Amino acid sequence: MKNLIDKFYSFLPYHEKLGGLAYEQIINLQRKLVGAKKKEIGNTHYLEIDRGHSETILLVHGFTDSKDGFLPPAMFLSKKYNLLIPDLPGSGESKRSFKE
Repeated sequence: MKNLIDKFYSFLPYHEKLGGLAYEQIINLQRKLVGAKKKEIGNTHYLEIDRGHSETILLVHGFTDSKDGFLPPAMFLSKKYNLLIPDLPGSGESKRSFKE
């Protein structure tokens, strides 16, 4: 029984890598479908969806989320609005900078 458990746990790092790759592919597909362009200002990464509408909405995520959490609703919102979706400092791809 112990040998079987060891085999299972030895597979976990590989499984996590596969899960991460699948998640990354899904996010990239969603970004492409909605027409999101990944941009960066300083340490802040954000998505911009500009379809030439007259109004722009800034979508700000919550505590444990990132800009990619807004991709599903962005599919609908981008039909009527331009969207800016930042990763807040310390979330997603944005680094948190500490000043001394």
